Amino acid sequence: MNYKLKIKEEESYAKARIDNVPVSLKQSVEIARFIRNKPLIRAYILLEGIVKKEIAVAFKRYGRAIGHKRTIAAGRFPQKAAGYFIKLLKNAEANASLKGLSKEDLEIRLICADKGTGRPKYGRKRGRTAKSTHLQAILVEREGAKREGKTRKQPRQKKTEQPKQPKQQKENLLKKEEKVPKQEAKEETKLEKPEPSEKSKAEEKPKQEPKAGMKKPKKKAAEKPEARAEEKPQPKPQEIKKEEKPGPKKETEKPEKEQAESKTNDDKQATRGEKK
Repeated sequence: MNYKLKIKEEESYAKARIDNVPVSLKQSVEIARFIRNKPLIRAYILLEGIVKKEIAVAFKRYGRAIGHKRTIAAGRFPQKAAGYFIKLLKNAEANASLKGLSKEDLEIRLICADKGTGRPKYGRKRGRTAKSTHLQAILVEREGAKREGKTRKQPRQKKTEQPKQPKQQKENLLKKEEKVPKQEAKEETKLEKPEPSEKSKAEEKPKQEPKAGMKKPKKKAAEKPEARAEEKPQPKPQEIKKEEKPGPKKETEKPEKEQAESKTNDDKQATRGEKK
């Protein structure tokens, strides 16, 4: 539901609304006419008098078959509807306080009631629709009101859409942005270098170069303890004896055997001669 009154942006105002209030539409229309174009403080006094049954509301539009009251013709005390109107005005006052407006300088520029959505009743009252109304109010600061010592919120500025940049310009901007944080990171690393420990100092000592004529010591490969544990002695492969195939005897072996046989024969002959 839109508001029925459009106000210039220059004027300071506050608005509020309540939808589907379980109140009679006829009573709410008469109360809205009764308080319209009056100061906020005066409206509170009138509504509280209606709740206490001290002030009666004159029914000018829907006054058929309604009893008369003193000093007015047809009138009633719509207490329930007056309570909801007080609630509506308090909501609008809270919105005005956020904008920095004072309660004393506010005036009811618009207050009205409209028909709400009809909700069906149940039980023995089936076939009927419950009463509901929409309430809305707009409070405006009176002309000539003093604003000394007040802080008002500035209106929100609309975001201006920037023109789209081509791809090359975007890439150049991204490159520039990337270069700047890298330099800052380098400066931070220079400042926040950790102090060298004793081990690092020992490692950083310059190694003595060997003198002329001396052999350079060989660097032993540093074996990791984990690798030593994992390396287990592997079994040696069994040596397979090669079977020598029978083949022709070599010529070098023949003369040696012949010499041995000749020696044995000479020895035998010598022994025989001695016996004789």
